[in-house]
Amino acid sequence: MQQQDRPFPATGVADSPAFGPFTLLLALALICILISACGQPPRSPTSSLACGTVTSTQALSKNASETGQAMRAGSCFLHAYQQCQAATLVYVDQDRLLRQDQQRTMRTLTVEAASCRVSETLQKVSSSTTSLCDRVEGLRGALRLVSCGVDGTFSLILDATIQ
Repeated sequence: MQQQDRPFPATGVADSPAFGPFTLLLALALICILISACGQPPRSPTSSLACGTVTSTQALSKNASETGQAMRAGSCFLHAYQQCQAATLVYVDQDRLLRQDQQRTMRTLTVEAASCRVSETLQKVSSSTTSLCDRVEGLRGALRLVSCGVDGTFSLILDATIQ
């Protein structure tokens, strides 16, 4: 048997027939994992998505661009909630649609990424309260907040024309 010239001495492992394909498969698997990880944007636990501010006047408008803006903000918030991504949405009730005490109110909804819970901060002229909601649901032209503090379950209208 004639010995071949090799740059490295034979170890026995590299000469086995399974070593070449096994190494190739392992390298390909590692490359695939790295490539798939590169396509994902880094998620920072401290970054929060600002979905915007919606006014009840926009939601009641007949202007498609105003209601479209409100719908985009609501969709942004709902998607963030469904993905447990930190996000905020501010809803200003200028027309006193939701409150029975006829005060102008501002609601700041926040998705807390760590717990995937939604908190609602209700700010009136004279006071502010924060409560947790059980969940958020997307309805046709609205967001439905379930079991939120003293207000219970209610809908934030985003587009009154499709209600």
